[in-house]
Amino acid sequence: MSRHVRNRILEILGLVLLIALAFVGSFFLADYVRDNGTARALVEHFGYVGILAISIITGLNLFVPIPAATFAPIYASAGFPLLAIIAALVAGTVIADTIGYLIGLGGRRIATHAHPVLQEKMQRFTEQHHRLVLPLVFLYAAFSPLPNEVILIPLAITGIRYRLLFLPLLFGTILYETLFVYGITSAFHYFF
Repeated sequence: MSRHVRNRILEILGLVLLIALAFVGSFFLADYVRDNGTARALVEHFGYVGILAISIITGLNLFVPIPAATFAPIYASAGFPLLAIIAALVAGTVIADTIGYLIGLGGRRIATHAHPVLQEKMQRFTEQHHRLVLPLVFLYAAFSPLPNEVILIPLAITGIRYRLLFLPLLFGTILYETLFVYGITSAFHYFF
């Protein structure tokens, strides 16, 4: 096994370990919030603005892809209703997606001037497979744990309008956050 492959495997394992630690840490923190009045008051103080901020930050974080819903048990332990948590997570994620799309638009201007051949190839690929774009966006947003910017930025570079991507992105995000929040809070209640 080459050194490059070994290093790549170690990077991936490190990332998986970091994400697993985030889940475990979230469970222990949620248990602490549930049992400690001061911690609960702190979480309540930040409230929905805190949920929104966390979902924007995690939505834009391409380097450490920890889903914002990982922290749902903490907010649920503080007494926030799950549907309200989901709504705040969806709103923050859509804001992050919009920012990511705008970054892609800026990248389009740069790519057009710096790499016109690559830009043309991406454009042709998107035009040839335009029927697959919207279902792909929905499925990615609904079932991928990675930030949506992974696909939104390249789609913005190819020139696909955000208004076309918005509904599949929104419905996929709603499905993802709902499944994840109910799944992780159920796991928390099972173990704690």
